[in-house]
Amino acid sequence: FGFMTVRNYLYIIRKTCRPGVGDALLIGWNLAVIMAMHAVWMVGPGRRFHLQSIKGMFAGLVDAGCRRLAEAFVGSTAIAQSSTNPTTCATGLRTPALSIPNIGKDGGRLRRVLFVTNRLENGGAELMLLALVQKLVGLNIQPFVLCLKDAGPLAAQCRDSGVPVFDGFLRHKFDASVIPRIRRLILSEKIDVVVAAHSGGDRMFWSTLAAKLTGTPMLVWSHWFPLPGQNHFERSNRALFRFVDAFVALGERHRAALIRHEQVPAGRITVIPNAIDLDRFPKGQSRPDARRALDLSDDQIAVAIIANLRREKRHDVFIAAAKTLSKENPSLRFFIIGDGPHRDAVHSLVASSGLAPEVLRLLGPRDDVPTLLSGIDISCLCSEQECFSVTMLEAA
Repeated sequence: FGFMTVRNYLYIIRKTCRPGVGDALLIGWNLAVIMAMHAVWMVGPGRRFHLQSIKGMFAGLVDAGCRRLAEAFVGSTAIAQSSTNPTTCATGLRTPALSIPNIGKDGGRLRRVLFVTNRLENGGAELMLLALVQKLVGLNIQPFVLCLKDAGPLAAQCRDSGVPVFDGFLRHKFDASVIPRIRRLILSEKIDVVVAAHSGGDRMFWSTLAAKLTGTPMLVWSHWFPLPGQNHFERSNRALFRFVDAFVALGERHRAALIRHEQVPAGRITVIPNAIDLDRFPKGQSRPDARRALDLSDDQIAVAIIANLRREKRHDVFIAAAKTLSKENPSLRFFIIGDGPHRDAVHSLVASSGLAPEVLRLLGPRDDVPTLLSGIDISCLCSEQECFSVTMLEAA
C-alpha cells in the first residue's frame, strides 16, 4: 500500500505537472506527513501493517527515481537507434516519400518534424505554419507538412523552400484508413515529432492516434481562444488528451483559458507567442508604391481589415462602420483583404451597403500584404473571438 501510494502519486505528478522547487518541497512535506502518521499509528494495533507501509513508501521513492533514470537512458538510446534502424517505405501516398539524409548541416542528427493540417490556404494559422517551416529548414530540422485534404495554394511555396508536402490522406470524415497511411509516413520518413497545427478537428484526432501507434511524441499547436461554453476540442479529442505530450499556447491568457475552459492538463502546456518574419517587409520608401497599388491619392485615408472571410471575423461590423463613417468623412477609403468560406455572405453585405466601389473595395486574397500595409493608414480587427492576431503584429 505504501509503495503504490508513493509510486502512483509521483507518476501522476510527473505526467501532468512540471513541479518547481517549491512544489517539490510541498510534495516531500506531504509524503513526510504520511510517513509520520504511520509511525504514530505503530504504537497501537496494526504495527506490522504500518511498518510495512513506511518501508513500501521508501521503496516507492527509490523505484520512481530508478524509473526516471531508466526512461531518460532508454529515450536517448531510442533516438540514437532510430537514425540507423531501417524502416519500411510508405506506399499509396499521393506525394512520394523523399530521400532526405538524417545528417544535419553541422554534422549532428537532423530532427524530422511532421506538421499535420487540413490544407495550406491563405489563413493566419496556415501562413504562420508556412513561415515556421521555412525557418526550421536552416536550424538542423527537416520539417514535413501533411495536408489531410488537398495541398492548397501555399503548398508550392512550401515545396520551393525544400519542405515536402503530402496531401489527400483523408478521403472522408470517418475514413479510419487514414491512420495506417499516416503511420506508414511516420515510419518511412523516420519522424521524431508529430505536430497537429491547430487544436481539435480531424488533424488532431487522426494524427494523435497514428503517433500513439508508432510511439512518436505528439504536440498540439493551438490557435483558438476558448470562451465559456464554446469549447473547441471535441469530446473525441478530449479523450485523446492523455496521448498528447505537449500543447502549445500563444500566450499566458490563452494558456489559462485552455486550462479553465478546455480542461487541458496544466503541466503539458507550453507558451510560445506568435512572431513575424521582418525580412518579408520592404525597407525604404515603399509607401508611395503601395498607395499607387491601392489607387489612393495623398488626401485619402486607407482603412483595411485583413482577415479570412469567416463568421467570427465580423466583417459585417467593418462594413457597417464603413457605411456610417463614409458619410462623416468622404476622404475615407475602406478595403477588405482576404478570402474564405463566407465570401458570398461578405460580398452580399458589400453589395447591399450602398457604398460606391471606390469607397469600399474587396481585394480578395493577396500575397503582397507586407507591401500594401505601408500604404494603409488604419488596420482594423473586428473579431468577436481572437487568440493572437498575426494581422495586428504585421500592421504594428
